[in-house]
Amino acid sequence: MTLGSDGDFYGTTYGEAGGSSDSGTVFKVTTNGVLTSLAFFNKTNGSHPRAGLTLGNSATFYGTTWIGGSSGRGTVFRVTTNGVLTSLVSFNSLNGAYPNADLTLGRDGNLYGTTLEGGGTGAGTLFRVTTNGVFTSLVSFNGTNGASPRARLTMGRDGNLYGTTYSGGSSGRGVIFRLNLASTLSHPRIEILATSANVNLTLAAAAGSSWNIERAVELIGPWTNLGALRIAPNGFGQFQDTNPAFPNVFYRAVHP
Repeated sequence: MTLGSDGDFYGTTYGEAGGSSDSGTVFKVTTNGVLTSLAFFNKTNGSHPRAGLTLGNSATFYGTTWIGGSSGRGTVFRVTTNGVLTSLVSFNSLNGAYPNADLTLGRDGNLYGTTLEGGGTGAGTLFRVTTNGVFTSLVSFNGTNGASPRARLTMGRDGNLYGTTYSGGSSGRGVIFRLNLASTLSHPRIEILATSANVNLTLAAAAGSSWNIERAVELIGPWTNLGALRIAPNGFGQFQDTNPAFPNVFYRAVHP
């Protein structure tokens, strides 16, 4: 179960005589045992959730179902604390099949997960989905780099994702892997930390890529080029603006 911001616990039931369609449920239970059924799966919106829920914000959870959806190979769904269930993604083998583990909320606000099967070789996938359902397949496992991931992904302090696969690798008995998330970004992401005198920028983008850091006091410009930044092998770069235009200042990264 997952602890909600309201102090109650939220979880799912797998199915097999669960809910109105025998396809599983989402429920809430208080610490003194008051149980409330919030939502019912009906095959179309998913069926037989195997994984737990992931808290997105104070009133919204995200999860996966093992089967169901438009192709019968599982879904990604969103459910609110008052029981509004929305199917966001249906897996179709090409983009993955049969998700088995909890989703992981990334530092970028997106959700990351894996499927046991599907993808380019049928050995499973690693995917990203936004909170409104924009789906991106990031990795297809192929045996050599692992196969059939079953466990939840873990976000490292370095901003990368770590996980395991059930099989595959050089001995066929599974691997531990790391995914450099910055290398999957089509556009850079900037994190800003302001002090009383300086602004420190952390840029996440593809390793080895180069960017010009620009500053403006209005979004419409004019923009001033502060200097160039090259992204390190770990997918991050650091830049410090020692003369920011406080109190109003905007930054952007553009290709040189």
